[in-house]
Amino acid sequence: GHLLVIFESFDSLNFVYATPGEVFHNRNGHFHHDDFLGKPYGCKIRSRNNRGLGFLYLLRPTPELWARSLNHRTQIVHEL
Repeated sequence: GHLLVIFESFDSLNFVYATPGEVFHNRNGHFHHDDFLGKPYGCKIRSRNNRGLGFLYLLRPTPELWARSLNHRTQIVHEL
């Protein structure tokens, strides 16, 4: 599938490999991958439930967006 960064809100990014027949679920609704395929980057996709009130934006994966979409854990390493 095609790698896409999903913009859910200002402080929430996610990523998905768009695969035909799959569905992406989040608090904004259910989004079918078939709706992602063939769409240009930056377009707004409306959910198929919640009467289409939920939406997200499809973004091109850049190094910065990719790093922001990953779950980060900070580890402190002390020298002995």
